[in-house]
Amino acid sequence: MSAGKIIYQFYYKPVGLIRQAFKTGVWRTAEINRCRRQMKIAAARLHEVCYPCEETFTVYFLTGKKYWFQTAFCLYSLQQSAGTNIHAYLVDDGSFDEELENSVKSQFPTTTTVIRSSEILRRLDNILPESDFPVLRRRRLEYPHLRKLTDVHVLPGEGPKLVLDSDMLFLRQPDELLHWLRQPTGFLFMRDVVESYGYTSALMKELTGSAAIPERLNVGVAGVASSAINWKKLEFWTDELLKREGSSYLQEQALTAMLAANRHHLFLPDATYKVCPSIQQRPIPETLHHYVAESKYDYFVKGWKLISQK
Repeated sequence: MSAGKIIYQFYYKPVGLIRQAFKTGVWRTAEINRCRRQMKIAAARLHEVCYPCEETFTVYFLTGKKYWFQTAFCLYSLQQSAGTNIHAYLVDDGSFDEELENSVKSQFPTTTTVIRSSEILRRLDNILPESDFPVLRRRRLEYPHLRKLTDVHVLPGEGPKLVLDSDMLFLRQPDELLHWLRQPTGFLFMRDVVESYGYTSALMKELTGSAAIPERLNVGVAGVASSAINWKKLEFWTDELLKREGSSYLQEQALTAMLAANRHHLFLPDATYKVCPSIQQRPIPETLHHYVAESKYDYFVKGWKLISQK
């Protein structure tokens, strides 16, 4: 483990958790933790939903030991709501082992494919060798979110790939999402509550040569064609962002917005595909919830129970 990772694990991470607990409230944090444990138990009881039709759509998740229970709920809720077959490629974040893969296959035997890290590394070495892409190869280790671009889009297929975040729940049939899957024209994203890129729009526009950067792009849903990614540009952009404005937790979202800047792109309606939702009424009026930031309470205490009770 590098010195930087040691400092993060034993100082910044514990301090960050303590600060978050005070910000959220001690009792509220305790309730979140209790309900998270319940969610993990419930996730192990979920099983795939299949339909007697030939139509099948493919989605991708970056996941592993820490996040599989969330991925399971997101995938199950999508299969439950879609009314058509959904097959998920589970891209190993480096933590998959035989036990986890066996659990996945017992719950979703015909609707998942696990892509283990050994296969991903072989493809990275072939398509993004360290000698030519040192920044991307280093950054994906330091900052796992970047793997939603690097690790997913080196997989076979040059066409559109729909990448989903695990901390989401589908509550109704996602008609707009299914329409895009049937006819994937342009890139597809969610709208964020506020613009969250971690970098100035001036620098992002300068690097892309674009007059504008897409507003409030959120990568909870990210439909991007692999053929549209210029890896040399992405290497350069990643390096320049780091050199000129430093590291950001939101860098993957910024880079995705930069990729979309000069491409035709679409947004799902933000009234029904909602980032940072608050569960105040039933039935839930929205189609999809992406539980980020302050909405984690609603996710762990309320959201997943709506799915398990269906």
